[in-house]
Amino acid sequence: MHPGEVLGMAIMATIAIGLIISVSLTWHHARKARHLERMAMIEKGMNPHEAEMEKPHGMHIPVWMKLSSVMAGLGVGFIVSGVLSSWFPRMMDGPMTVGPLLLMGGLGLGFPYFLSAYFQTHAKERD
Repeated sequence: MHPGEVLGMAIMATIAIGLIISVSLTWHHARKARHLERMAMIEKGMNPHEAEMEKPHGMHIPVWMKLSSVMAGLGVGFIVSGVLSSWFPRMMDGPMTVGPLLLMGGLGLGFPYFLSAYFQTHAKERD
């Protein structure tokens, strides 16, 4: 094993450990904030379960819409990656092949939210 490979593996392990720690800390602080909010409601004489029902929920986007848009985005990413590999054959290793996939998949995931927000804001004009 070359020293560069060992360093790369150490960096990847550090990133993975940091990701696990940050996700667990975020989850812990979210649970703690929810608990404090519920305790404050109880102290004021409110029922926390009723207050959760009254909260306005954001836009509801069906799971099928999210999955289909991500799949379409990944499909477009594969097409873009294939076109780029035919145009630039020497540059297509690593990030150049995965980059379009991730970019188009992310754009595909964001598309239903923009579409839902557009229809919610323009619902009065349609009626």
